[in-house]
Amino acid sequence: MTVSFTLNGGRVTSAAAAMARLLDVLRDEFDLTGAKEGCGEGECGACTVLLDGDPVCACLVPLGQVEGRTVLSVEGLARGAELAPVQRALLDGGGIQCGACTPGVALSAQAHLERCAQPTRSSVNEALAGNICRCTGYERITRSVLAAAQCEDRCAKSGPDASPSDAPAGAAIEEDLSAADLSKKILIAGGTDLLAAGPAAWDRFRAGGEVLDLSKMRDLRGIGLVAERVEIGAAVTFAELRRHPLVREHLPMLAQVAGLIGSHQIQNRATIGGNMANASPAGDSLPVLLALGAEVVIGDGENERCVPYAQFHTGYRQTVLTAGELILRLSLPLPGEGQHWFLRKVGTRAAQAISKVLLAACFELRDGIVVGARLAAGSVAATPVLLDQAAAVCIGQRPQEELARRAATQARLEVKPMDDLRSSARYRSHVLGRLVRRGIMSLR
Repeated sequence: MTVSFTLNGGRVTSAAAAMARLLDVLRDEFDLTGAKEGCGEGECGACTVLLDGDPVCACLVPLGQVEGRTVLSVEGLARGAELAPVQRALLDGGGIQCGACTPGVALSAQAHLERCAQPTRSSVNEALAGNICRCTGYERITRSVLAAAQCEDRCAKSGPDASPSDAPAGAAIEEDLSAADLSKKILIAGGTDLLAAGPAAWDRFRAGGEVLDLSKMRDLRGIGLVAERVEIGAAVTFAELRRHPLVREHLPMLAQVAGLIGSHQIQNRATIGGNMANASPAGDSLPVLLALGAEVVIGDGENERCVPYAQFHTGYRQTVLTAGELILRLSLPLPGEGQHWFLRKVGTRAAQAISKVLLAACFELRDGIVVGARLAAGSVAATPVLLDQAAAVCIGQRPQEELARRAATQARLEVKPMDDLRSSARYRSHVLGRLVRRGIMSLR
């Protein structure tokens, strides 16, 4: 099998294994060493490249998923001998020291400048949150990118050849799930967990058999309104969720949590179905799905069944999925009149943090009285949990300090947090109570 794609403006092919990391192919086969191996887990951003114009971590992209697509590495950013505006700005503004992070920074910045009509300090910092620098302290990097934003030619086509390529445009051809063989050895969508498993896993993938690329399946794509419910395909990425007008209008809490998951590089790859199937109790989207009353449509290519999301997780990293079954899509009800929502994530830092505690809550108020409530929390038990008793305490009550205190106490009794490297059980319990209190007091 060979994979054909556009690389820095030219058509190339590779005979490497479908699960070979794009980072390794770029460096070892094409001698493009600008993308660096930093963490191998998608956290540092040193291996950032642009895939169809979006920043991704090349260490988490299998070669098979770039078939027919366009890859831009830092070597293709300059226009011949002339540096791109963002490269010139980083050089002139002192945004470069050791240089290890610079290729990824330049590409993330380039993508942001092309997408954002009026970049601000805040938007630049968010766009670069997935690019870690140990030298400059970020201020000079941010200032340099803002300076590049003033260049008239900041969005001019990069690469050695500004003319259209003869390579196929867009993503690879979509496939029909009903025709797929679900017994394939390796199933992959975004790969942000699968390829972060380390060298032993990479060797196993390279030696493995066929790959079923779920991101190509039309049955797993798309966001739409069906019978007064929002349906979301399992292979929809978090970047799509945070930008989609239907989600932003009807499910703003889901759009917000999509922006809290990793960096732009991760959001451009990670999928809602992958977050569910991975079944980590720290999965940021999972409490939100519980609070929103989501249902999960599961199938094997021939038959389908619908499961309330509250019944999907059966234990630590365990789900109701049986052999040969996949998550096909989510179905979420439209919010009712008088609904209010509350979302808070507590982590070690503002970006790229694994949750210590996450609370998602939906309240329905009528004449100042709570008539409906769904509270859900993550990272406080073996699975994401609905706080049913805390929600029950709220029904029929006005949001006030006494109610907030009682609901917070009840929430702490419903969870079983653990001690680990990120936090202590005692801290998690305390923070959960404080978040429940804040959620209720936000209704006043």
